Amino acid sequence: MSHNDKLHYNNTPEIIKNFRETWGPALVARDEATEETLAIADKKIKGLDDEISELEACRSSKWNERKKWEQWKNKLRALRSPIRKLPDELLSEILQHQDNLIYSHYESHSDIFRKAPMTVVASQVCFRWRKLVEGSPILWSKLTVDISMLAWSNGLAVPNFEDTIRRFLNRSGRHPLDLSLTLNLPPLYTNTNTNAGGIPGREVRLKFTISASVTENR
Repeated sequence: MSHNDKLHYNNTPEIIKNFRETWGPALVARDEATEETLAIADKKIKGLDDEISELEACRSSKWNERKKWEQWKNKLRALRSPIRKLPDELLSEILQHQDNLIYSHYESHSDIFRKAPMTVVASQVCFRWRKLVEGSPILWSKLTVDISMLAWSNGLAVPNFEDTIRRFLNRSGRHPLDLSLTLNLPPLYTNTNTNAGGIPGREVRLKFTISASVTENR
C-alpha cells in the first residue's frame, strides 16, 4: 500500500464521522474526498482480485506438478516390490490358484457387474507378466463362467463373451480344460426359505441342457 493509499485509507473513518455529524447517518453526500477514496478502493480491489487469480493459477499448477511427482514416486516404488523378485516358476504357480471368473454375481435384475478373468488381468500388468502368462497354457486351462450374466441379460449379447471363451481355448493348447459354470438366481418370493412359492411340500425340478462340439484340425 502506497503512502497516498494509506492516507486515503486512514481518512475513511474521518469521512464517515463528518457524514454522520453534518448530514446524518442515512444520507450520502458526494464530495471530492469521498469519490477519490472510492476510486482508490475499486482499483485496489481489482488489483487484489488479479493477484488472487494469479496465485490460484500458480497453486493449480503446483498441485498438478506434485501429482506427477507422486505418480512417478509410486512407479519407482513398484520397481522395488518383492513380487518382482519371484522367479517365473513361482509366479506361475501363484497365478494358477487364481479364479478365472468371467462375470461377477449379479446384485439385482438390472445391476450386473462385469469382472475380467484373472489370467487376462495378469497379462496386462507388465511386459514380463504378459510374456509369462501368454506362454503358459496351464493358466488358460481353468475358467469359471457365471451364467447368471447370461440368464439375466434379457437376451442381449454379452460383450466379448465369445471372444473371451475362444481366447482361453486357443491359448490353453492341448492342456486339459477345467470349465466351471455357476448360476445364482434371485429369490422368487419374499419371506420364503425352502418352500417353493410358499407351498409346503412342493417339488422343484431344475433341468440343464448343455450342447458342445469339439473339432480338431489335422
